[in-house]
Amino acid sequence: MYRLSGYWHTLLKEPKKEHLFKDGATFDQAFRLYCFDRELRLLLLNQIEKIEVSIRAALSYEPSLNWGTFWLSDKNNFVSFSKYTST
Repeated sequence: MYRLSGYWHTLLKEPKKEHLFKDGATFDQAFRLYCFDRELRLLLLNQIEKIEVSIRAALSYEPSLNWGTFWLSDKNNFVSFSKYTST
C-alpha cells in the first residue's frame, strides 16, 4: 500500500490525515496514475539504456580504432599504468 499512497495523496480531502477522497476522486484513479507512472518509467529507462549502450560503444570504438583492439591492456597508452592497475 505504501507504493500507492503517494498517488492517492493528491486525491485526498483536507485534512489529509482523515484519508478521505475528494468528491469524484476514487482509488481507481490513484491506481491508474500509478500504472501510468510505471509505464512511463519503463519507457524512459528503455531509452536511457539505448543511450548508455551507444556511449559505451563510442568510448570503446575510438580508442580501438586509434590504438588497436587491446588498447586497454597496453601500458604504453596510459600516463601512469601503475595507477590504472592499482584500482
